[in-house]
Amino acid sequence: SASSADTNSNNMIVHKEKLFFSGLNSAGATKLYRYDDIDLSLTQVSNVTGSASSGDAPTAMLSHGEYLYFVANNSNGVTKLYSYHDGSGAIKQISNTSGSGATGDSVAD
Repeated sequence: SASSADTNSNNMIVHKEKLFFSGLNSAGATKLYRYDDIDLSLTQVSNVTGSASSGDAPTAMLSHGEYLYFVANNSNGVTKLYSYHDGSGAIKQISNTSGSGATGDSVAD
């Protein structure tokens, strides 16, 4: 629910007329959320760790064209760069410069 979302204004951006932000889910993990003020809906859009209780910790958000780019932790807890397409809802890891999912890509926020 909207009342359980804990936000940090540094991790908030408008993309495609919707507000995206980092917030806590019911398990206390930080995920990426989307708020649509047209239909008043709040939706968790990220789960790149694959676990509801493990935080993605999305930061450094950038809106460009059809995509929202953000930095988040993968299932190994290391930093990777991701893209989100609002039309399809698809999240895709777009960086793996280290060649390993267990090693960070040195992506700064």
